[in-house]
Amino acid sequence: MIAGNGPDRALRPIPTERSFALPLPVLVRGRDAANREFTSPAELVSLSAVEARLRLRLSVRPGDSLSVTVAVPKTAFLETPIRLDVRGTVSRISADPSIRRNGLLVLVRLDPSFRISALSA
Repeated sequence: MIAGNGPDRALRPIPTERSFALPLPVLVRGRDAANREFTSPAELVSLSAVEARLRLRLSVRPGDSLSVTVAVPKTAFLETPIRLDVRGTVSRISADPSIRRNGLLVLVRLDPSFRISALSA
């Protein structure tokens, strides 16, 4: 769907998904650019129903499959801490100057299935 009128309207997509800024630590599993399996801590930058943005120190490639585990702590709105497990495909990668030593901002297009479970105390 396209927003606005005029010649540049094709450049402005209408937002169809809400994205939430959630600076939470996550655990990422997958294969790095050298095709080695890894499990690495990372930071979740934002999350929507269709994509997750991560700050990651390891090099990955577009098309790589990643699993992301988010431990969401108890808050005033969330009485029980939960664990969210999602999986997706790397769709875009860019350098992230806020991370020293080859930090990357990674956009992961999420698979439609996910798992939410209560965290043990």
